Parts: sequence; C-alpha cells; structure tokens
Amino acid sequence: MSDTVQIIAAAVLLVAVFVLTRLGIMRKMIRAAGRIIEDLESKGAVDEESAVAVPYAQTRLIRLGMRDYMAKALDYLVTDGTVGKTADGRYYLRVRPAEISRRDTGADLHSS
Repeated sequence: MSDTVQIIAAAVLLVAVFVLTRLGIMRKMIRAAGRIIEDLESKGAVDEESAVAVPYAQTRLIRLGMRDYMAKALDYLVTDGTVGKTADGRYYLRVRPAEISRRDTGADLHSS
C-alpha cells in the first residue's frame, strides 16, 4: 500500500472513531435524561411545591470509575425547560410526563 493510501485510510478511521464516540456519548446522555425524568415522575415532583432534591445534581470532585452523565443531562433538561429548578436547588418536572417522549428528549439533547 502506498503512503498516500495509508494516510487517507488512517484519516478515515480517525473520523469514524470520533463520530462513533460522539454517538455513544449522545446515547448515554439520552438514557441519563430518561432516568432523570422517570425519577422525578416516580417521586411526584411535578410542580415547585413538590420539588425534590436529587443526589446527582452535584458533580463529584473526585471522579473514579466510569463517567457519570446524570449531572450534565440534568443541566440540559433545565436549560431545555423540561425540568425546573427552585431557588433552593430542588428539581421538578415542568412538562407533564405524558407530553415527554424519549425521542423529543434525545432530539433536544442532540441539538444543544
């Protein structure tokens, strides 16, 4: 194989690895957002009065093990308006669970 073909093959492989890792991260963020929505729904946090504190809202100072996407997904959901945050740091669903679909959540996270 010539040097030119090797360089082109390496560049294509590098781009493919980059795209696949980004798709993997997006998939993990969508799953984390779904878990947050399910958690808030199961706790009955549907308005400011019923808002709850969630343990994954705080990022850990020491990160050991796999990366946790819950805090970042929560930030995206708050920015998107799906989840609300009270002044004292508690969270609640701003959109009714019946109006939320996983596809919508994924599209919103992907576009951010």
